[in-house]
Amino acid sequence: MGYKALKKYIYFLYLLLLLFILTVFLYIRFDSVIEATTKEFQSIKVQEIANDVHTIEKLFQKILHLPSNIVTYLRENPQRQVEIDKLLSSFINKENRYVYIIYKDNSGYRYLADG
Repeated sequence: MGYKALKKYIYFLYLLLLLFILTVFLYIRFDSVIEATTKEFQSIKVQEIANDVHTIEKLFQKILHLPSNIVTYLRENPQRQVEIDKLLSSFINKENRYVYIIYKDNSGYRYLADG
């Protein structure tokens, strides 16, 4: 093997090493970008859901004239639960597959209405 061939071989090895280091760097960088994007996406989705909840709450107060204590109201007026179920079902779409109202009592969570 001549000097020129050895020199080309060494350059080739340097190039492979450089490509390997670059690949590792890009992989680490790509992983952090994916993680940051995922966190941002989750944050946006949580904000969208919070906005939907706020919209539903306003609709209930303005259209159905529901009081702040909905638990006792629904116990006293069970026929209104059908109206609430229909209104909640209008919010079901690809992103919101389940829309329901729950409350927490001493023994756990209870469903009040679902779409």
